[in-house]
Amino acid sequence: MSEESKTFTDEELISQLPQSITKSLQWPPQISEVAQTLGSDEQPEERVGKKAKIMSELPDYMKIEHQQGEMDKPFFRGAIWGKLQQNPLAVIGIGVTCVFFTKAVLGSVRNDAPMSINKNLRNRVKAQGFAITMIALGFLYTQQKKKNAAVSQQGDYPSDQ
Repeated sequence: MSEESKTFTDEELISQLPQSITKSLQWPPQISEVAQTLGSDEQPEERVGKKAKIMSELPDYMKIEHQQGEMDKPFFRGAIWGKLQQNPLAVIGIGVTCVFFTKAVLGSVRNDAPMSINKNLRNRVKAQGFAITMIALGFLYTQQKKKNAAVSQQGDYPSDQ
């Protein structure tokens, strides 16, 4: 005797679930407006209207990034490259932290001497402290730079007295 396997439909499977679970499920699944906009074959004018609606629903920080053109930049030419240019010592500190951590993990896998592993972990903490200090100093420098730019812009316009 051979047993045939029966294929259940989605409705049959859901009908077998307890009521508490089926209430939490949204059936049939709803496609979000963003997915509909991206996958539709509409005219470009209609898409612009939907894109404007989606943009109006974004959080403020994402609106600012979009206005500054950050969303259009490739990842490595935008975010990482910009951070490296803003604060190279912080990126170097983070890299050195990762190197010491990797050396400590590999040392423990290879069963190196415990003092060697401990030394690498201590150096990781020192490098991490350096990285955090550089991040804080970079932030303060950026804030001071913005403040100076705002003051210089106010000084360029003649006052109405």
